[in-house]
Amino acid sequence: MSGWLIAVTSTVLATTLVDILLPDGEIKKYVKGITSLIVIVAIISPLLTVKNVLNGGVDELFSVDSALDTLETNQINNYYLMSTNERKKKNLEDKVIKALSTIGIDGAIVVLTGQGLTVTMNIVAVTIDLSKASINCDDTNINIISVVKEIVAQVLAVDDQIITVVHAT
Repeated sequence: MSGWLIAVTSTVLATTLVDILLPDGEIKKYVKGITSLIVIVAIISPLLTVKNVLNGGVDELFSVDSALDTLETNQINNYYLMSTNERKKKNLEDKVIKALSTIGIDGAIVVLTGQGLTVTMNIVAVTIDLSKASINCDDTNINIISVVKEIVAQVLAVDDQIITVVHAT
């Protein structure tokens, strides 16, 4: 498509240049007519290609190059979505770690599990590993698992049923 647009644009520019350079007179009318025909041919050239495809050139329509271009574009899009989701996941994990450190839990390992390659990341599971974390909490009678689940659910805006807390007993 861009090749066609470049061809039409360059043809129009060339005919305009010829029109400007030619002196007024009888010959200018004939040259204008010929250059107008050239512009029309440049504009309808994609239709001539479609006619060739309809006359048995279907292989051109489904060429290997076209399939490879589509495959490459899909791979680039998937890579972009995957890397974007990984950055989002890392940012969310860091937010959870920061929220936990504000209540005295340092060294927690946070693992988010997302589903699908989409623009918005769908979190399906959250695992918080406290087995090597240091917990500096004044109140010894609190249920650390329920507190962690509550904070993580608030930070990530997820249901606490998908959150698993692992800690050493």
